[in-house]
Amino acid sequence: MTKAVHDFMCGTRGKGLPLQSPTFLMYPGLATQPIYDTQQVMWVEELEEQWQEIRDECLALVRTSTNFVNIKSSVAENSVWNTYLLVDEGKVHSENVLECPRTWEALRKLPLLEGCSLGYVYVSVVQPGTFITPHCGPTNTKLRCHLPLSVPNLPPELLGMKVGTETVQWVPGKCLLFDDSFLHSVWHKGDSDTGDRIVLLIDLWHPQLLDVEKEAIRYCLPSDDK
Repeated sequence: MTKAVHDFMCGTRGKGLPLQSPTFLMYPGLATQPIYDTQQVMWVEELEEQWQEIRDECLALVRTSTNFVNIKSSVAENSVWNTYLLVDEGKVHSENVLECPRTWEALRKLPLLEGCSLGYVYVSVVQPGTFITPHCGPTNTKLRCHLPLSVPNLPPELLGMKVGTETVQWVPGKCLLFDDSFLHSVWHKGDSDTGDRIVLLIDLWHPQLLDVEKEAIRYCLPSDDK
């Protein structure tokens, strides 16, 4: 058993960097940064090669599916943030993934947090006028990927995301990989006719975690269907 697994099982909490304060689990010993260089991530190129098929399938869901859920959260009050869940707290939504088979086939090749309650995958639709206030995610044991599907052409002061001290924008078809245990926020200040910002949000295991560490976390934090 690694020292990090031992510390985790014993409840030892690691110390984060400035502006990093996960709300639930700070796993010790993991290197971290707000934004990651996707050119150093093996699966990104293959996912981006499929982005147009994924986009077409997901945008069809936006137009026709009744399975979108509005996020009711203190970080998105008076905002419209709709989601189509594929993985919810580690549990696969069987009905929803059947509606987007090509997307799910591509996702199954990635290190998803299936079986672990820390993991999500969903189509995220942010409408104009939305402001998701600064907040930290639950843990540093995962990274979050946004695959942008539809992004209005607006300057960063009107549409963007801040992670730690870095402000970024979405580029259709280009993955954005970040650690959401850092303080982060999203804004869409465009007019009602500028269109929604739509991304496929994917939670993935931190690449430095060993298999035994993933299993220990999954054992302690299983999804409801386990």
